[in-house]
Amino acid sequence: MEFIKDYDFTLQYHPRKANVVADALSRKRVHLSVVAVKGLELLENFCELNLNEDSSTGKLQCGRIMVRNELMDKIKTLQLTDEIIQEKKKLVEEGKLLEFKLGSDGILRCHERVCVPDNAELRKVILDEAHKSKLSIHLRITKMYQDLKQIFWWLGMKKQVAEYVASCLTCQKAKVEHQKPAGLLQSLNMPQWKWDSISMDFVVALPKTQRKFDSIWMIVDRLREREREREREREREEVNNKATIVFILYE
Repeated sequence: MEFIKDYDFTLQYHPRKANVVADALSRKRVHLSVVAVKGLELLENFCELNLNEDSSTGKLQCGRIMVRNELMDKIKTLQLTDEIIQEKKKLVEEGKLLEFKLGSDGILRCHERVCVPDNAELRKVILDEAHKSKLSIHLRITKMYQDLKQIFWWLGMKKQVAEYVASCLTCQKAKVEHQKPAGLLQSLNMPQWKWDSISMDFVVALPKTQRKFDSIWMIVDRLREREREREREREREEVNNKATIVFILYE
């Protein structure tokens, strides 16, 4: 009572036998006078909404609002000038493309998905609506692609969605990678003795030799390979130094 005392309410007592859940079969018939009173109350409510109704005739006329999708009308118009879609329409009429169908509204669809023409402005509008609208809240690449492919279809849609999300400035600021940056590559320890560390590889599917061999088993000792690399580096340095000296003497 302390909680509801601040509210304007009325208490109505119902006997225990009358306080039951009403269902469709146990409801009593309502008198016509009660229906008329309810109709007048509804008419007064409509008058308060300023709907410009005419109550003098005793009838209340309500209008109907039809909402049309301008995007579908634009897609239908641009499909008429798209060469690829026109070619597919011809194949559909010939019965060669079973996955494409021409709907009753004149729009070509692929597996019940609307075929979007090759128009950069139109595709940008679709991507903006799927990514930046109040209902989409900047989706990731996979989620945005999964949502779009249920309704629309065009060639290279997945790649274009990935490029669009990657270029979104809001996503770049808010959805940064919270991972530790990778450091420098750590080289393996230098072996101290020969054959301490080796690598093996197989080269197969070669032309058969006279002894019917077609594979090579390669074993590389890391210590000897490292020594060979150092020798090659020294030879290159010596060649570069000699070339420099010869160049200087030549001058």
